Amino acid sequence: KFSDEQHQSSQPKPPAPTPVLKKRKIEVPLSQTPSRVWRNLDVEKPPISIDYLTLETIDISATDDWDSKRSATLAAKGTLKLARLMGYIEIQLSISSEKLLKLSRANAVDENAPGGFNSDGEFRTPVGQIPLSRLEEIPVESFRGGHDDKDLINSLYSLQNPLSSPWGRPFIRLVSSHTYDKKTETAKIKFLVYFTRLIFELIA
Repeated sequence: KFSDEQHQSSQPKPPAPTPVLKKRKIEVPLSQTPSRVWRNLDVEKPPISIDYLTLETIDISATDDWDSKRSATLAAKGTLKLARLMGYIEIQLSISSEKLLKLSRANAVDENAPGGFNSDGEFRTPVGQIPLSRLEEIPVESFRGGHDDKDLINSLYSLQNPLSSPWGRPFIRLVSSHTYDKKTETAKIKFLVYFTRLIFELIA
C-alpha cells in the first residue's frame, strides 16, 4: 500500500552527502505544542508532510529540497523534523475492550527529554493513539495476521525508535486510528506511515 514514488538521497556526514540541483530552501516552522497539534490532525484525511515530533502539518511547498545535502544535514542534527506520508498499513487484533483501552491510553514523555522520546524510544502520544512498543508486548496469537503482522510491527517499531538510529533520530513516524467490534472482540488498527529524511540514508 506504499506509493512507488522514488526519492533521491544523500548521506549526511559521515560520509559526506552528494549535492542535488534544487534551489528552494526549507523554512522549518516552529514546533507547536502536541496537545494543540493532535486535535487538528485528521487521520482519515492526513496531511502530506508533518513535524514528526509534534505532528504539526508542514506546508508541502517547504519540502522542495528535501533530497538535498542541506536537508540531510539538518535531519541528522535534529533541526529538520519533517516527515512525509508514504502510505498506511492495517492490522487486526483479537483483544478485549479493557486491554484495548490500556493500549490506547496516553503516553507521557518528559518535555525535557532529549530528542522528545522516552527510554523505550517512544514519542508522546494522546489518548487514542497506540504506541508501537505496546503492540510488541501483545502475543502473536492475538494478531489476526499471525507472525507476519507481529514481525511487521516489530520492524516498524525498530525504524521509529531513535535509539536504533546512528543519528539518534527516527527513520519513520506512525500515527494510528482504530475501530472495535465488541461482538467479535476485534480491533482494526490503521497506521499512517511517514518517512523522515534519514530513512533514505539506509537505502543510499
